[in-house]
Amino acid sequence: MTSRKLTSFSTESKEQSMKADFRQANKDYSDKVARNVRGLLSEQEKRELFTEQNIEMTYTALNGLKKDVEVQLSNQRARWVKKRHELNEMGDDGTEWIEFQAEEADWRARAIKFLSAVEAHLATAKLIRKTHRTSTNNNDELQEILESIFDHQESMKDDITPTDADKQLWVRAQEIYERI
Repeated sequence: MTSRKLTSFSTESKEQSMKADFRQANKDYSDKVARNVRGLLSEQEKRELFTEQNIEMTYTALNGLKKDVEVQLSNQRARWVKKRHELNEMGDDGTEWIEFQAEEADWRARAIKFLSAVEAHLATAKLIRKTHRTSTNNNDELQEILESIFDHQESMKDDITPTDADKQLWVRAQEIYERI
């Protein structure tokens, strides 16, 4: 019975470890996407973010960044009210309040600039996702057309002598099939 508990604990620990690893990997990826928004990645690293394999993770990370900045901007109002109340209780002559407003205005400007950059990258990611999906759909449709051509070729083997146009079509279809 003790071994069952140890096995169960071991399995739970592995699952927790895997979840922690997954969260860390997502955080690392999101950090990389944020560095890209800030212009801190090499051209190769930028291209990797927008490959077909990574575009969904990049899109998700960009949406997360956007939501995070929007939440921070909405929380700024609460910070202002709280700070004003604290300064009034301390008997501030207005000097600290003016300094606080200047710092907050500077922060807000940087946050909005970053948000704009995130939204620009998000628009790019949306376009690339759409392109990849369209490409995949086109390949699926092309595959169906090629299969129809090969079915037609197979159906003509025994009954009808193919024309030169049929033969050319089959050769071209085979070339395209081998490329995709």
